[in-house]
Amino acid sequence: MSVSADPVVFNKQHALARMGGLEDVLRDVMELMLTESPKVHAQIGAAFDRRDPVGLKLSAHTLKGSVSLVGATDLVRRLKRVEDCAASGQVDLAAGEFAEIDRQFAELQRLLAVELKCSAD
Repeated sequence: MSVSADPVVFNKQHALARMGGLEDVLRDVMELMLTESPKVHAQIGAAFDRRDPVGLKLSAHTLKGSVSLVGATDLVRRLKRVEDCAASGQVDLAAGEFAEIDRQFAELQRLLAVELKCSAD
């Protein structure tokens, strides 16, 4: 039996359970995540570039809440680390998380778009 090292960035069953089993609500959430989450994701990078711990904490917290809805547990954990670093004023300690956050976020966006396309067909 092979074990994948890749983190789960989208778990439809988890997401559907979080939406009370309502497919239409899940679809609305996924559409909203595709349009709004990239803005918050960009705010994380901008806050880091400004060395703004308050902005970094807020944007990481916001994105963490959004991606938790769809079962992106590793991404949630990484965003929590960024949030904690920012809360303690240690913005530079968060830098090690950004490449993987970016990778997983891009994969999540791709998977949500695929799921929405499949559900529309």
